Amino acid sequence: MGGAGAGGGLGGAGTSGTSGSGGNAGGAGGAGGACAVSQCLRAFECVRTCGGPVEYSGCCPCEPPLFDDFGGTACGLSAFCTGSTPRMVVNGVTTTPTVAGQLLPLDCCRAGKFVVTTGDFAQPIAVQWRVEASASVMPPASVDLGSLPSGWSVALNAGCSVTAAGCVGALDNFSSGFSGSLSVTYGDGSPGMDMNLCMRFVESADKPGIYVHTLDLYAPHVLGSY
Repeated sequence: MGGAGAGGGLGGAGTSGTSGSGGNAGGAGGAGGACAVSQCLRAFECVRTCGGPVEYSGCCPCEPPLFDDFGGTACGLSAFCTGSTPRMVVNGVTTTPTVAGQLLPLDCCRAGKFVVTTGDFAQPIAVQWRVEASASVMPPASVDLGSLPSGWSVALNAGCSVTAAGCVGALDNFSSGFSGSLSVTYGDGSPGMDMNLCMRFVESADKPGIYVHTLDLYAPHVLGSY
């Protein structure tokens, strides 16, 4: 679904049965019915079962037996974070991202980064993890993003040079609002690390984002290297 994001970040043509955000649309609602929609605020993503394929994406409500699982709202992150390819829903827009991994050469700690780009979002996004030398848990490890072990930190950045270690001057710089999981293990026979991310981010009312307001990101088996 196309739409306009904050700061002009999002754009693109609507999918079948869908107009851009704020546009008019009408069409089949999931199982082949018809509806008239005066304003298309977001797409419905109609599935038959949790983890199943999206059988209809458009402005019309899903018709039983299909149900709306937009952004994993019905089935949760466990259903969203499946498969072998990255998935992302940013500011309510579903897109297929490209995710590259980096390990950061820092003296203080172990650190890595997921660098996320997509043609539907003007700004690259970075999700960075850092583990201090005194951390209670050291890699290889799988951690809960909503309750990180002592010495771990995660940050979400956009609106800066996300490939730089510090992402200096980030217009969006979040260190909280996360749920999901992060796993970091040593690569099988390679010098890098196998990084896996299943994350949901929601901005807080007292710190709204400029580019990123909500984000679901699934990035499986991303090789982090220097």
